[in-house]
Amino acid sequence: MRPPPPGLTDLRAALPHAIFEIAYATPDNFTGAPLAGYEAPGAWLRDRAAAALVRAAAALEAEGLGVVLFDAYRPVRATEAMWAWAQRVGRTDLFTDGWIARPSRHNRAIAVDLGLWELRSGARVDMGSPFDAFTPESHVRGVGGAALTARLRLRRALVDEGFTPLESEWWHFEHADPDAGLLDLPYGP
Repeated sequence: MRPPPPGLTDLRAALPHAIFEIAYATPDNFTGAPLAGYEAPGAWLRDRAAAALVRAAAALEAEGLGVVLFDAYRPVRATEAMWAWAQRVGRTDLFTDGWIARPSRHNRAIAVDLGLWELRSGARVDMGSPFDAFTPESHVRGVGGAALTARLRLRRALVDEGFTPLESEWWHFEHADPDAGLLDLPYGP
């Protein structure tokens, strides 16, 4: 896969212990098809956001946890493909109810979606609901027990490094960058 343009960091290189499950490059996402712009399962962020994510991942690794990345930078054409799908199947509520933004902070390469895995066992940490579930259980405090503890641990690590969590999606975090413009560069070979 080609490297990202200047100003963006390839998270595959920056996070060697991370697991990458880039759902939008596969049919295993809420639309049921790979999205435009994901011709390869890439994961890029703006340099400052990537550096903060690396620090957060290091703090988690010190506790025996690794990060699972579901999405990072998202080409604008992918968000537009989501919108087209939503219109086609009658799910524009995903946009009007705030589950998906158009445009998205992902389109600015300052948002990341992630979960956790256990370094020792290799097992995914139960976060209480899948990524992109779009249900009340997806809210940070929409579950209890060990899943809530895991969500709050992930949240603390990201917040400590300057990310802002999205309350309705336990997996979504944004890094502040007022100058980050929209991007529509595809991932690809």
